[in-house]
Amino acid sequence: MLAEPEPVALVDGAGGDVGITGDAELTVTPSRLVHGGTVREVVSWAGPWPAGERWWDEQALVRAAHLQVVGVAADGGQLVFLLIRTGGKWAVEGVHG
Repeated sequence: MLAEPEPVALVDGAGGDVGITGDAELTVTPSRLVHGGTVREVVSWAGPWPAGERWWDEQALVRAAHLQVVGVAADGGQLVFLLIRTGGKWAVEGVHG
């Protein structure tokens, strides 16, 4: 796990943002993950899993969803990313190699 989430871009084959529907499904198929200037091809994913952070406080409720993504860089290096989507943006919370 990272100390602080880091912003990432998760995009489809045309470069459009991958979103999440109200039914907790991806809006399009993820194709690439951009993290720290490195572009990785998405070869598999699991999720999304909806999460309501601070669910006990309606005023402070933060709707979020987690997604696990396996990405491969041009050099063949493969990493697993734990992503979170909040406020319409993706961030990586953890990386495992």
